[in-house]
Amino acid sequence: AERRRAASYRHTDDRSRFVLGRTMLRALLGANLHVAPQAVSLTQLLGEAPQVDGAVGDLRWSVSHSGSVVLVAIARRPVGVDVERTGAGRAWTDQEALFKAGRPDGRPFAWRIAALPVGPDHVGSVAAPWVWRLRVVTDGPRLP
Repeated sequence: AERRRAASYRHTDDRSRFVLGRTMLRALLGANLHVAPQAVSLTQLLGEAPQVDGAVGDLRWSVSHSGSVVLVAIARRPVGVDVERTGAGRAWTDQEALFKAGRPDGRPFAWRIAALPVGPDHVGSVAAPWVWRLRVVTDGPRLP
């Protein structure tokens, strides 16, 4: 299913971002599940978020990509990330991150929204329910 989805992208750059996002997601999920990334099996039903086959626990994740930037967030509670080119503005990425975290009404009550350092050409946001501390890791593979 993932190969079909990757092949469905008409533009090579879009396909590369999708593959990189899934690769990063599998690496993070594998590390948290204590299995090799290639052992992480994802299932996605039409209109639903992907699920980890046979996963024990409550890992949640969100993936977003724009231009050369791919963001992946995982947490043990709802989480959403969004990245857009600078013209979109922080207000847009904040709302999208809330939506992706499961807050379609966009109200940030008891939620934390934080800006992500994604470079001069992009703005990024992450949203999660009331958390005291948010750790942002910015290292990872880069698209050319």
